[in-house]
Amino acid sequence: MQVSIIIVSYNCKKYVIECIKSILDYTKGVQYEIIVVDNNSVDNIEEDLLNTFQNILFLKSEYNGGFGYANNIGLSRAKGKYVFFLNPDTLLLNDTCKILYDFLENNTNVAAVGARVFDERHNNQISFGRFPSITQYLLEVFPLKIIPKNIKINKSSEGFISDDDVVVDVDFISGADLFAKKSVLDQIGYFDEKFFLFFEEVDLCRRMKIAGYDLKIIAEAKIIHLMGQTMKISFQKFKWFEESRYTFLKKYYSQLFILFSKAIFIFRYVFLWIKHRDNEWRQRANFIFKLK
Repeated sequence: MQVSIIIVSYNCKKYVIECIKSILDYTKGVQYEIIVVDNNSVDNIEEDLLNTFQNILFLKSEYNGGFGYANNIGLSRAKGKYVFFLNPDTLLLNDTCKILYDFLENNTNVAAVGARVFDERHNNQISFGRFPSITQYLLEVFPLKIIPKNIKINKSSEGFISDDDVVVDVDFISGADLFAKKSVLDQIGYFDEKFFLFFEEVDLCRRMKIAGYDLKIIAEAKIIHLMGQTMKISFQKFKWFEESRYTFLKKYYSQLFILFSKAIFIFRYVFLWIKHRDNEWRQRANFIFKLK
């Protein structure tokens, strides 16, 4: 088996079905298997999947242990030389698997690759990221319009792939479409299940980098990511994100860096609370302050 494609589902049956259809439509050049891991959904996905598709390995978790937890279940059953982690709200736009497979076959020191990401209207979307830095966090908090016009902000530093890019070296690849060597995952370990949601792919890529591997975005490979349509924006989503960010920072950064980072985001939300008098901003500042 050349590629194991792992899709994690949680009450998003219609997206999973469309994702699989796009895999079947476009993937022609490699031998692959599709593994769907369900995080204890209540949408009867198993019956519909097995009635719609043949040769799908469906695995159901007894509880929702998070994104990394479910991917690890899929990894434990994967037979492929490579593993393609796909979000359920993604659609392939070309033979992405073959393109990414061929690149890794010919680049021994690259552990993982990803595709160029678009939204449903084919607008450019974030495909990768850089590991946290104080500069990055300051740019998140303060609007770009206050930066002098003579200072150029490179789009590639923001995670976007340009039309001129071919192969881009990155810190981490979007968890929406992470294509990795199974042998490297066996070497460094699978997803850290302390991350319930968010930053699990950042942590995995960080460990690949620490082990001495490179990570790349291959612009020729293209997918659509519907950008979180499987989960509504909520204060709970904010809490998951900040808890995971804090877990990641504690794992790799100094206490001084963590304190300064917290101060930056507390300032941001206090400022927004004063400006808008919306208690949600105050709640966000308070939540970050209490993180331990």
